[in-house]
Amino acid sequence: MFLYAMHLQGINLFMWYLQLFPELILRLVTGRLYFLQALSDFFTSRKKINKSMMAFEKISRVEGKLLTVQEVVTSVREALADKNIKRF
Repeated sequence: MFLYAMHLQGINLFMWYLQLFPELILRLVTGRLYFLQALSDFFTSRKKINKSMMAFEKISRVEGKLLTVQEVVTSVREALADKNIKRF
């Protein structure tokens, strides 16, 4: 749920929220009550999700442009170049 909420935008996000209601009904009818708890946890964490998304948006922009995946990978590798990484 968190990934959908973070990555969908506009009408796709709206439609996904609409889809949650019939999905909830179906899961309750089939006895999968854990979905109700998961949905409750998701909605109570919504403010944290928005805050994280805004923070990510802020750090992912350089000079007003969104970084590409390759630029992010390069940046992470450069930041870790002088760090001692323990692999297991």
